Amino acid sequence: MEQTIANYTLLRLLGRGGMGSVYEARQTALERRVAIKVLHKEFCEDTEVLKRFINEARVVNIIGHPGLVGVSEFGQTSEGAPFIVMEYVEGVTLREWIQRQAGRIPIEKVVRLSRQLASTLAAAHAKQIVHRDLKPV
Repeated sequence: MEQTIANYTLLRLLGRGGMGSVYEARQTALERRVAIKVLHKEFCEDTEVLKRFINEARVVNIIGHPGLVGVSEFGQTSEGAPFIVMEYVEGVTLREWIQRQAGRIPIEKVVRLSRQLASTLAAAHAKQIVHRDLKPV
């Protein structure tokens, strides 16, 4: 039996973080691939964590920058766990890419990546939003 959340079929686990797990999923009606982040059960009653999770879903669309994935939906699973539906982006994480470079990243690439990151952060700061969890994931 396939696992579902709302009208999405979970395909595979993409990763687990401190607050939640992210799955690749398929929107049933439109056959659209998405990523769904589900808050871990142990945080579902923690009002501060819930507030941060909900804010994560909102601020991405407030910032509106190409360096951020789009969020299309927010809801709760049938078990009551909050979830965020985001665009699915094919590829490797920044951490994986850095490891594949074996410590030999050309300065031009470092500068380009740094500019992209700075542009995204500047867009957030322009909206009075501060990101507190930057890491190469």
